[in-house]
Amino acid sequence: AHRELARAHAQLAAAHRRLSEKASRDDMTGMLNRETFFATLERSRRRSDRGALLIIDADHFKAINDSYGHLTGDDALLLITAAIKKGVRAGDVLGRIGGEEFGAFLAGASEQEARNVAERIRREVERIAFHPVEGTAVPLTVSIGGTVCTAEATVSELMRAADRRLYEAKHGGRNLAIVDRPVPRAA
Repeated sequence: AHRELARAHAQLAAAHRRLSEKASRDDMTGMLNRETFFATLERSRRRSDRGALLIIDADHFKAINDSYGHLTGDDALLLITAAIKKGVRAGDVLGRIGGEEFGAFLAGASEQEARNVAERIRREVERIAFHPVEGTAVPLTVSIGGTVCTAEATVSELMRAADRRLYEAKHGGRNLAIVDRPVPRAA
C-alpha cells in the first residue's frame, strides 16, 4: 500500500508540473505567456542588472487576419515564432505578450549584443516565404524596440523604454530594429 501511495503521489506531482507548465505557456506558440514572462523578467533582474529587453511586433498583422482569416494569421504567427527562436541566443527568455507581440529578455547582453540579436530576428522573419493561398506570397516582417537594462530601471520603465523604440521602428517604416540605452533619470 505504501508503494502505491508513493506512486500516486509521484503521478500527482508530475500532473501538477505539467499543469503549471501549461498554465505558464502560451498554447499556440509554446512561449511563456505574458504573466510568466514578466515574472521571469522580475526574477532575473533581481539576480543581475545586465541584460536587454526586446519587444517584437508583427507588422501589418491585422491585414493578414482580415484578408485570409485567423487560421492563416495563426500560421503566420507560428512562422514568426520559429524565426524569433532562431534569432535569439540559447538561454534567452521568450514570451508572447500580446496577440502578435513578443518579448525577449537577453540576460547579460550588452547594447551591441542586443542590437545583433534584434537584427538577426528581423532578418530571420524577413526571410520567411509565406504563401497564405496558392500562388500568393505575403511578406512577413517585424518591428523591434529594445532597451538595455540599467540597475535602477524597474521592469515597467524598461517596458516603456522598449515600447518607445518600437513606436519609432513602426513610424520609421517598419521592418526595423531600434535598440538603445534608456536615458538615466535626473536625480
